[in-house]
Amino acid sequence: MTEVFQRFATYRSHGTRSSVEIVREGEPLLLNEKYRSADDPWAFLEQLAFAAMDVGRLDIADVRLSRSTRSTVSRLPACNGVKGQRLEADGMLQDALKMYVYYLTKEDENYVPIRKRLITTLRSLGKITEATEELVKYLDIYYADLEGWLELADIYATCNLYDNSLSALAHAQLIAPQTPQIALCSAETAYTTGDIDLALKSFLRAAELCGSGPGIQPGGTETRAWLGVKLVSDGAVSIYCMSFALHGGSFVLHVSQDTWREEEEAWILLTEDHSHVCQMEGLPASVRRDILASVYNDHDRTPAVYICLSKLPSSAKNPKLLEELSTERILAAYSKTDGSAKPNDAGRAAMLRWLGASQTPK
Repeated sequence: MTEVFQRFATYRSHGTRSSVEIVREGEPLLLNEKYRSADDPWAFLEQLAFAAMDVGRLDIADVRLSRSTRSTVSRLPACNGVKGQRLEADGMLQDALKMYVYYLTKEDENYVPIRKRLITTLRSLGKITEATEELVKYLDIYYADLEGWLELADIYATCNLYDNSLSALAHAQLIAPQTPQIALCSAETAYTTGDIDLALKSFLRAAELCGSGPGIQPGGTETRAWLGVKLVSDGAVSIYCMSFALHGGSFVLHVSQDTWREEEEAWILLTEDHSHVCQMEGLPASVRRDILASVYNDHDRTPAVYICLSKLPSSAKNPKLLEELSTERILAAYSKTDGSAKPNDAGRAAMLRWLGASQTPK
């Protein structure tokens, strides 16, 4: 029994949920009242109540609340937090909100768990502006709260404020610079905004933080990072191959990140001798067509080729090798440790189709 209490105390100190395990082993201790022998019985009951609500065992949470109500512990902040979340579990969000506001106004405005529940409840009620304001005020005081910055980034992203979301994720990376999931989230957000340069760097950083290499099967986060690298580099490689086939590989084009961030189109007209006949950026489509037609007619003796410039940033080196590496790491994630395909692996087959691979699974 002592071992169980010690293990649960370790879970509390590390912030580990393990709700199913806690309910399975904690319910008998609650019913036979052996929890009273724990070093901190009320902390155990609070942990059990939250775990019970996680798995839908509201009856256990009610037993905990009924026992705390009959004692002086009912006035403790933690008990108010359990009561509020019990109301949330029943869908009584307005009542829970009133309880949180009352406690923070009348009792202790700096009690962190209830402040967090207040923000979560406001968001659940669709009061996004109020939730954001409360969260920003909270982070001004508790800057090192990683979960708070990730929550703020998620709120901004759901409101399509991706630049604000990137800013919040930058703060999160300062707090936890070695966390690949945060780097991956930053990469995906940057890609959504059209900042391809930042997206590529962040995808590669996420893959680097995962720490695997040749001969090691990538995990979920790393696989997703390499999928991002593939997504970013794929368009550039296809354009590179087109230029190579048409011009002997002597002319490779790139576009600046600013052009793509502004969602402008950049086109260039090339002749067989690779000279620049006409370059236009950000022009209306009708004007561009007229100019191209005029240039082509003036040089009707020489076939002209229209090539859309690459979206890969000019800072990227060896885009073909980058694309090949991302493909290899993605396929490694869908293979056995010896590199062979898993039998009847529908996921690998689908990935091969997405990659456009010509080979069939081994």
